[in-house]
Amino acid sequence: MSNNSGSGNGYVEDLVTKEKEIEAIEAIETKKEEDEGIEPRADTVTANGLGKEGIGRDVEIVEISDEDRIIKLEKELEEKKKEAEYNFDRLIRLQAEFENYKKRILKERLELRTSANNNLIKELLPVIDNLERAVKSAKDDKIFDSLKEGVEMTLKQFIGVLEKVGLKEITSIGDIFDPTRHEALLMIESDEHEKDTIVEEHQKGYLLNNSVLRPSKVVVAKNKNKRQKEEYKDE
Repeated sequence: MSNNSGSGNGYVEDLVTKEKEIEAIEAIETKKEEDEGIEPRADTVTANGLGKEGIGRDVEIVEISDEDRIIKLEKELEEKKKEAEYNFDRLIRLQAEFENYKKRILKERLELRTSANNNLIKELLPVIDNLERAVKSAKDDKIFDSLKEGVEMTLKQFIGVLEKVGLKEITSIGDIFDPTRHEALLMIESDEHEKDTIVEEHQKGYLLNNSVLRPSKVVVAKNKNKRQKEEYKDE
């Protein structure tokens, strides 16, 4: 028993001696680093998680200083800011693209509806022409008075319906010829009218939402006196 106790005490004494030697070496290294202007290293731990009181120093873990942590956090914050700015810019672009898409769809829908109205009303204009001719031909015949009345009412109602969707008659007789609204079928010499005045209308023209749907077919006056003066001058 005494032998075992003695050997045990000797083993502990050896450990204490070795620990003191290690501490002395560390003190020397620390003093050397201080003399050279190097910051002292942080405490180290062993692989099994023990500190100075443990056995062995084969793994060294250096603690991160507060300054390094701040630098790291600032870098991460800057990266997040850049990511947020990129996502925000992308959102703005997508929103602008969506608004443009909505405007384009609305414009296309309006153009489609306008085109459909144009085609439909253009096909109905000959019906108006025929009704107007029927009224005109029945004016001098008393036998057809009641028929004329019915046709006139039908015509008035029909035109009223079309006016609600933007149809409007183009004025012609007495106006100056406008090539954007009138189509000249004939030019006649006249002393009673100024040059380029419309004297007859063969077919009514119409506007749809202020755009020409069908030009008026007209007869235009030209200056007769001017031609006579030119002939007299030549003689």
